[in-house]
Amino acid sequence: MHVGLGSLVYRVEVPNSAIITARDSVQPSSYSLTALGVVNPTKVVHEKLFEDVRTSGYSAKPSRLTSIFAFLDIGTAKRFRESGRMEAGGILTEHRITRLDKIHIGDMDLVNASANITGQWEMFKDKLPFSGLTPEEAQRKMVEAYWQSNRFHPESTMMELLIEGRLEFVRNIDS
Repeated sequence: MHVGLGSLVYRVEVPNSAIITARDSVQPSSYSLTALGVVNPTKVVHEKLFEDVRTSGYSAKPSRLTSIFAFLDIGTAKRFRESGRMEAGGILTEHRITRLDKIHIGDMDLVNASANITGQWEMFKDKLPFSGLTPEEAQRKMVEAYWQSNRFHPESTMMELLIEGRLEFVRNIDS
C-alpha cells in the first residue's frame, strides 16, 4: 500500500471544528496530539512510551505527538468513528496530501492493546509471544511492533497514518 504526495486520505473530525467550517488545510501545528493538548495522565504516559521507543530505535518515523492522524480509506475512518473513541462522534472528511515530510502506517490495535496490557496481565502473561516477559517488557514489545508496522490481528486491523506534512481539505463526506 503506497501513500504519497497527492494521495487521498480520510479523517474523523470533531463536529464544528475549524477544518470543517473553514475547509482549510490540516497542519500538525493545529491538529496534532500536542496541539490538541492531551490531558489524560494515563494517555500522556502511554504516548511518552511511544515517543521514547521511536526516538531510540525508529527516529526516521514521525512522532505521534506532532503528526496529523488520518486513515487510508473511508471504511477504516468509519470503523474508527463507530468504535466510540471520539466522544463527540465525528464527521468524515477527505483530504489530499500536499506536503509529505514523513509518514508511518501503524496498527491502532497495537496502540490500544499496549495501553491495556499491564492492567490485564493475567490474561496475556502465558500467551506467546509474552511468555517469560514482565508486563512492561511486553508493553514495550507491542510498541516496537507498532513502529515496525506489524499487525496485532491481521484479519481485522485498523491502520492509522501518521503524517508530518500538510493535508488540503477536499470534501466533507457526511454532507
